[in-house]
Amino acid sequence: MIAFIDDHREAHGVEPICKVLPIAPSTYHAHVAKRADPAKLSVRASGMQAAVRIAFERLLHQKRQAIEALAHVRVPAANQTRTPLGIGIIADAWPSPAP
Repeated sequence: MIAFIDDHREAHGVEPICKVLPIAPSTYHAHVAKRADPAKLSVRASGMQAAVRIAFERLLHQKRQAIEALAHVRVPAANQTRTPLGIGIIADAWPSPAP
């Protein structure tokens, strides 16, 4: 539709064409603005989605490593092995002070 409006806007104008087609003039003008200035494109449309995904996965990996480090606590001297504990048990081991 955008290409059709581009082809016929000189002869008829944008608004009259948009009255006939199922597109708002503001939508057409938004597309034209994004075409003129790529900085207005969304992350997905600009191709930065892969870079954002890589950064997110890196942060997720760091967070998982931190959680795994917290999930292993030292048990008393009688048993020197490291025991994996759930997050709930960790929270019970270090309770927050009462208000």
